[in-house]
Amino acid sequence: MLSDKEYVELAAKQNAENEAWNKAELAKIEAANKRITEQNKKTNKERPLRKFRPRPIVTVEEYKDQFGKDYRNMVKEVHECLADIGERFPGYKAQGYEIDGFVWFQGWNDQYQDRWLTYEKNMANFIRDVRKEFKAPKMAFVIGQMGHDGLKPDKEGSPRDYIKKAQAAVPEYPEFKGNALCVKTDKYWDMEAHEIYTGPGGWSKDVNKWRQFGNDRPYHYFGSPWCFAQIGTAFGEGMLQLLK
Repeated sequence: MLSDKEYVELAAKQNAENEAWNKAELAKIEAANKRITEQNKKTNKERPLRKFRPRPIVTVEEYKDQFGKDYRNMVKEVHECLADIGERFPGYKAQGYEIDGFVWFQGWNDQYQDRWLTYEKNMANFIRDVRKEFKAPKMAFVIGQMGHDGLKPDKEGSPRDYIKKAQAAVPEYPEFKGNALCVKTDKYWDMEAHEIYTGPGGWSKDVNKWRQFGNDRPYHYFGSPWCFAQIGTAFGEGMLQLLK
């Protein structure tokens, strides 16, 4: 937890960086638009001018609010669902409920801005916080380990290598033994989708064929139905193992 003074300093640092970026970016866009305007005078097909989208200058409270925002939104959505459980599930007749398990499958964005360096610590705290929030101290946790690029070895010490090792390490903590586990997903990487996407001409060479295997980028596992079905089954089997 940072002190108020640290938040003030960090907000000021970010604002200074954004102000410098805005100034430099505005100058680049103005120069580019000047060139485009001159070029448009000589052609029948005009190019649109570039628009300046400044980075925000934030208050200290706005700066603080960005941390944990996604977590708060997740918690809010779950609470709203539980409050409306009778409407969402007509078979529910106020018989009560238990939150037995939670599946976490994420990691790509933490490869950037040094976020991987605190991934293991944050993952452990995340489990503790979710269990406390929903008053389920032994809630089973399945952590889906990143599986991008399949069984291709990760570079030792790379952000992805760091995150995958952290995902495997947390369930081995004494407090999580028997109530959390890590499920490897690399073996479910869809190699057929991979070959189409990365092959000569890429996925756009034969869109109809590509649509039979996927519809997204590699960081979303190509949107492969086969891949997600296998991963989902593995998560379910892992959860059943914890709930025995």
